[in-house]
Amino acid sequence: MPEAHDEVKTLLQTNTGVPNEFVARVATAMAVPSEPLAAFVGQPLRSFYQQAICGGLVFQLSDGSRLVRTVVPQSVLAGIMLAAELVKHSAGFPIVRQPALA
Repeated sequence: MPEAHDEVKTLLQTNTGVPNEFVARVATAMAVPSEPLAAFVGQPLRSFYQQAICGGLVFQLSDGSRLVRTVVPQSVLAGIMLAAELVKHSAGFPIVRQPALA
């Protein structure tokens, strides 16, 4: 829904609840029924995204036919890489220092 960019930006900045019209447009764009998503009306956009999109509700509503691609923020990837290094270190593997980027 590229046309909703400004609306999404405002919803994120103000942390206001998503309106019914927005939820209905998302349901239409994802080709799923809007009734199960109606529970998210009035909730912040982050909550709607985390539970309905990332949480798999849209996937369930489409009986698995609607794959939802989410973007993993770089900070999450950095955290995963750090956790992997900590696990390696706790297992006794040496820490390999990478040369600094110029």
